[in-house]
Amino acid sequence: MEFLKDRIRLNKAINKLDKFVLDFVKILKKHSDYVIISGYVSILFGRSRATEDVDMIIPKIEKTVFLKLFKDLSKNFECLNSSKPEELYDEYLCNNTAIRFSYKEKPIPNIELKFAKNEIDYESLKKKIRVQMGQKELFVSPIELQIAFKEIVLCSDKDMEDALHLRTVFEKNLNTIKLKEYERRLR
Repeated sequence: MEFLKDRIRLNKAINKLDKFVLDFVKILKKHSDYVIISGYVSILFGRSRATEDVDMIIPKIEKTVFLKLFKDLSKNFECLNSSKPEELYDEYLCNNTAIRFSYKEKPIPNIELKFAKNEIDYESLKKKIRVQMGQKELFVSPIELQIAFKEIVLCSDKDMEDALHLRTVFEKNLNTIKLKEYERRLR
């Protein structure tokens, strides 16, 4: 792993989960900004554990934009909640309920996609980190925010282990002032 001014460069072989995420993001980024949060961030940076879903936040987009996104995604992915894009937008996303996409006829893994709903979500989008893997790239939430959220809000054994992994991997590159500020804001 190499820490550059504007990104983190990962020298890792792209596995099946990474490919799934990259395939989804390739379509998503044509229609919307995004940021990856939660467990996959730890997995991306070397934590060895399984996951069934990859959490992503997007800013609230217009319904017409979502309908185009849904149409593009439907070529390779299916929505596990509903096949009706209007329903997904009006009844799920606009009511702060995530929707899930997977490869067609393969429900695991899946992407859990939701609109940003609060200040922390929007900050994740605004301060996202670019992660480069060869010629591919993904955007993840600030590591300090990931750690604080897992330790202060989520608190499950799995989340505490994810946070510890991120603390270990980023030990020399963590902004401890930023971490303490996120911890304070999340309490």
